[in-house]
Amino acid sequence: MGTLHDITVQRKTEKMLHLAYELRRRSDFLNDIVMGTTSVDERIKDYMHTLGLDFSRPLICCLLVSKDFIGREKEQNNIIEVLGNEKGCIVWNCRNDIGVLYQGGNAEHATVESSMMFAHALLEKIYQYDSQLKLVLGISNVQTGLNSVRKTYWQGWSATVAAQCQGKEDGIFHYKDLGILQLLVKNIGNEGAKEFVKEQIGTLIRYDEEKGTNLVTTLEEILQHSNLKKTAEKMFLHPKTVVFRKQRIEKILGVSLDSFETRLALGVALKLHLVNQVIKVHN
Repeated sequence: MGTLHDITVQRKTEKMLHLAYELRRRSDFLNDIVMGTTSVDERIKDYMHTLGLDFSRPLICCLLVSKDFIGREKEQNNIIEVLGNEKGCIVWNCRNDIGVLYQGGNAEHATVESSMMFAHALLEKIYQYDSQLKLVLGISNVQTGLNSVRKTYWQGWSATVAAQCQGKEDGIFHYKDLGILQLLVKNIGNEGAKEFVKEQIGTLIRYDEEKGTNLVTTLEEILQHSNLKKTAEKMFLHPKTVVFRKQRIEKILGVSLDSFETRLALGVALKLHLVNQVIKVHN
């Protein structure tokens, strides 16, 4: 009886090790593709076909991001196992996040609406496993072709970054809704983008750091509202305080916040700065 038990335990252990090996292999493979270190050729296409991926059919990527995943690979792998039997899906561990490539459903009717429905179904399945988990889910546009895996991954990633820029810790966010952030996220790390942020708001960032103030936040609020009264209401401040801060910001930056072109340039610089801060924290 003991021998039979030992054999059962051994086989279970072997199966778990095999599944862990296959997950690691699949994850390393897909991470190399999305990071651009591996190009998709005929050999790669053959392997992807064994995973169930058809480059001729519409593809989306859902990227799952959670603070609970950072440094907790076991938690990630548990979620991957929960999603492992989802029809039409390829699930993998992309470092601190979880990626889901999806080609299920009717390929001729691959739309934003169907993508959102799939994303809601994913979250429902995960929350049945752990209802306390806070997840940001980023969805890509529909793509086809050899570059679809890389394109959809980065679109899903961009959507999660935009969500985190808004202070969101859970919810579903689609790449199509990013607006100007679609352009800005692509330019993070670009020397021109860094120089633009430095030129536009660098002095204000340094002022906050040296004086312990929050004028960068005040500037962001001023730019988001049509008048200072609304800004004051949003920040729970007296209107005169906001007027004083506006004047201080203008003096530090050497600009007028009443100029449309200036407000536009500062708004773009603030978005770039915020995206960069989110990415630094996440990495």
